[in-house]
Amino acid sequence: MKLETNFQPSCSEASFKVTDNTVVEVALAMLDVIQESYYDKKEESYKPCQERHKKAKKWLQDNKEYDKSIHIGWSCNYDTYIYNDGSGDIKVNTCNNHIWNDMDINMFPGNGEEGYNIPKSEIFMDLATFKEFRYGDKKESWEE
Repeated sequence: MKLETNFQPSCSEASFKVTDNTVVEVALAMLDVIQESYYDKKEESYKPCQERHKKAKKWLQDNKEYDKSIHIGWSCNYDTYIYNDGSGDIKVNTCNNHIWNDMDINMFPGNGEEGYNIPKSEIFMDLATFKEFRYGDKKESWEE
């Protein structure tokens, strides 16, 4: 299903809600979009990113039953946070610089540039380090 976006074209932040999918399914779909944007390139400078990307996809494919939240720290301008809101819906805070609405998942507009308020106690798996962290303890990549 295509996403009816309410994103601000001049804003780099985006959020959306996903139904009928798991956190892992959403993360895999988003990694495919990121790969098409950046990592299918042949330049040598992309190799470290391509390797990290492959490892993340393999981890997700090997851990399809993982039911906690997922963090992707290399999506364009903003880190990506994918989490289950407790109602069965998956909420995503990310950047607006990828074409997310081409993913084959049920997506609905979120809070646009405002994003969702992620509980500070939410536990995320960082797909770069494969370690869990508490959201309230994480600094955004642009803050470090």
